[in-house]
Amino acid sequence: MSRAITAEREKEMNELFDLYDKDGSGAVDINELGTLLRALGLAPSNAQIKEVMKKYDKDGSGDLKKDEFRKLYQDDSLPEAGDNVDAKAMFAAFDTDGSGKVSRAELTEALSQMGEPMTKEDIDGMFTAAGMADKTELNFNEFVKVVLGESGSSSAPVEAKPETAKSKRTTWSSLKEKLPSGRTAEDKAKRVDLFNQFDPNGNGYLSLAEVDAGCRKILHLDDLTNDLPPILMRAFTAAKGIATRKGKRKNDDDYIQRNEFRMLFAYIKQYFELWVMFDEVDGSDDRRVDLAEFKKALPQLEAFGVKIADPEEEFKVIDKNGGGIILFEEFSVWACEKGLDAHGDGSDSDLEIKKE
Repeated sequence: MSRAITAEREKEMNELFDLYDKDGSGAVDINELGTLLRALGLAPSNAQIKEVMKKYDKDGSGDLKKDEFRKLYQDDSLPEAGDNVDAKAMFAAFDTDGSGKVSRAELTEALSQMGEPMTKEDIDGMFTAAGMADKTELNFNEFVKVVLGESGSSSAPVEAKPETAKSKRTTWSSLKEKLPSGRTAEDKAKRVDLFNQFDPNGNGYLSLAEVDAGCRKILHLDDLTNDLPPILMRAFTAAKGIATRKGKRKNDDDYIQRNEFRMLFAYIKQYFELWVMFDEVDGSDDRRVDLAEFKKALPQLEAFGVKIADPEEEFKVIDKNGGGIILFEEFSVWACEKGLDAHGDGSDSDLEIKKE
């Protein structure tokens, strides 16, 4: 049985594929495949990545073209994130000596084989972020928390997520400092300098790959969230049409130009806030919200600014295609219409989330 692909997921797959196709070759190699699959909500082991790569790389080139990747994604042998059984399979793949524990060395080696090479400092940071700085080996529950960012069970409640309200406020404050989107002379000067750093070839336009590289290597936004790809993808899509609508665009709609750079930063902040709220509602961490999760999150949604009298009816309103689940794009449009605010500061609330 193959994994179904909705219209929304098809769009997300295409955009993420282009994001991870950093050299613009129209293909992704095995070093990018693991990261790309995890960005789409899957959790394959290194062994599974190698296996499906051999299966779907028909020409033996060592990389996958978009049509090959689409077929690979549909392979339901690849586990989805949040499935505890799949996490156990992943743990077993990392536990190369069969000791029942995963050492730092095993973790480093496995992540490297999955296309995520890690320095000692990177591994230390993962352990510290999970509150396990003194650990040298991980049992299963500790492994799930460090590597998958979960509390050990796919049925864990939303409140069990390790990130606290205080840490989220700190992250939000850091994000605002890194993204100067104001109209002051100081913010404008910062944006001029950052645009020049983002634009290494000096042509005055930024591709999605250049925005991704700049946000990671210059602003280090990936230090603030593990979900940067979907945030950047949607912010880029929203901002790149601003100049067209104002009649000031000089190039096609595949790039961000200087007079759209401020809005790019504003949209990154807005989509980051929307993602934080969506993540709170998505109790299973599978990047989709079913009716049970929606009902369970009613107190949190009220804290964000909306009180829902009839959750079943409101769920139908958000679920535009009637698929029985709410995706991030659908949630974003609804959250903006309702004026939801995760941080209580009304930041960038006047931005328009496009209904696609």
